[in-house]
Amino acid sequence: MVILRAQLSETRLNHLGLKPMFKNNNKKKLFLIAAIALSSSIGVGSPLLQYKQDSLPDFTNFDNVGEKKSAFFDYLLPLINERNQVIEKQRSRLLQLVGKDFESLSYSEKNFILSLAEEYRVDHNMLEDDQTKQLLVLRVDIIPPSLALAQAAIESGWGTSRFARQGNNLFGQWCFSENCGLVPRDRDDDADHQVAKFSSVADSVKSYIRNINTNRAYRALRVNRARLRAEDADLRGEELAENLLHYSELGERYVSDVQTLIRANDLDDHDSQEL
Repeated sequence: MVILRAQLSETRLNHLGLKPMFKNNNKKKLFLIAAIALSSSIGVGSPLLQYKQDSLPDFTNFDNVGEKKSAFFDYLLPLINERNQVIEKQRSRLLQLVGKDFESLSYSEKNFILSLAEEYRVDHNMLEDDQTKQLLVLRVDIIPPSLALAQAAIESGWGTSRFARQGNNLFGQWCFSENCGLVPRDRDDDADHQVAKFSSVADSVKSYIRNINTNRAYRALRVNRARLRAEDADLRGEELAENLLHYSELGERYVSDVQTLIRANDLDDHDSQEL
């Protein structure tokens, strides 16, 4: 089982991207930025994007904070959008079926609902109950890109943390089974958690979004998101960040850090763009 917990591995200013810009351009760094920008325009299904899903670029090569930030966001945004596209399709079909009596659904429709119930941790034995159906609707929804980008930057130190480099873990996710991840060097003697390892960054993104959508600690975020949906308002990461008090032991300070990073980097521009 993987859960989410925040860790700050560098200074707060560095995480928030508020460091002054350094000079130095070098060809290697510029080549990486160009390669990431080019790959973003190719399309997620392209073989040229395989590196995006299997391995994390080496962001420690950047001395210039602005270049590192741009490369990090350009790398990660397509993976977030790809997962949100999957969820949007799931949600669209779910909304078409949720008003129908479960027993009246076709075999494939029932299987679809049951698979969603398993993925989003909803009791499949209660799917005839309207309350259970609405719980599923509450959980099957996207995460604003700005929120995911900001949390990834904070949790992974802009992709440079040990857990990011060795475990493709950009969101500070923990696990508790044997050999499921990396043991934190500063872990208490009586603790048994590890920081989860993922086979790809895409898997880390998928796990992060699933946890936000299912973990009871973030129910307030899901309710707030549903309210915005009902008001036909945009889902804004800065607003939903208010409901991340339990993501980190830092509480309100963590929420402020996430919101500051979103504003400082104009990340909310991504929330209104089509996936």
